[in-house]
Amino acid sequence: MRLKYVTMTGADNSIDPNKLKDISFDFPFVEWGILFSKSKKGKSRYPSSKWIKSFLKVAEKNEINISCHICGSWIDDILNGDFTMLKEIPEVVKKFKRIQLNFHGGSVDKNNYQKIFDQLSKLDAQYIFQVDNADNELFNAAVKYGLNASCVFDLSHGTGVSPDEWPEKAKGQFCGYAGGLGPDNIREQLIEINKITDDIVWIDMETKIRSDDDKKFDMSKVVTCLKASSQYVSMIPLEI
Repeated sequence: MRLKYVTMTGADNSIDPNKLKDISFDFPFVEWGILFSKSKKGKSRYPSSKWIKSFLKVAEKNEINISCHICGSWIDDILNGDFTMLKEIPEVVKKFKRIQLNFHGGSVDKNNYQKIFDQLSKLDAQYIFQVDNADNELFNAAVKYGLNASCVFDLSHGTGVSPDEWPEKAKGQFCGYAGGLGPDNIREQLIEINKITDDIVWIDMETKIRSDDDKKFDMSKVVTCLKASSQYVSMIPLEI
């Protein structure tokens, strides 16, 4: 296994974007996953518009890795073929080239697949679909359509619990692994993931890199996980 990215999700107003920049200089493989939610904007894990604007300036100037994770009602809109949210969060269109769609098993009419994929294909982005035994069909349909799609295995359904056994990925398919990863288990879980694939993948973590009271993005925990992950990082530049 080689890691292309180690995604740290949930940076919010509790952290200065410049501190993320400093960490990116030390660990250039880190990717900052920014959560977007219409109803939770400015709350824990979901940064305000002002913070996002400041962060994107820093990210663009310093060429650091970023992805956006769209959640909540905006996802419901997409499932219904309504893409007005792109006008509400235009930075997604302009700045992010990796976009994770947090469907979490949301109901979607198969008849809407074509409309959804037609709209998504208009953006120059790679789309990340959760594969958690709820959204597998939607991801498979996206691949069949020809969308620039990748998947993240998260059998915890976003609850932050590691599985008893990590699922194997399709050979040659760019995928990520998430669910319960953090400073307490990152080394042992990387060993387990390494056992099932020799491909290039990424990992993502969120819950366990926050303060114990869940109010702050904990940089000490982030650094611990990045140090532990560094031995698996691919140093070969790859366009995936």
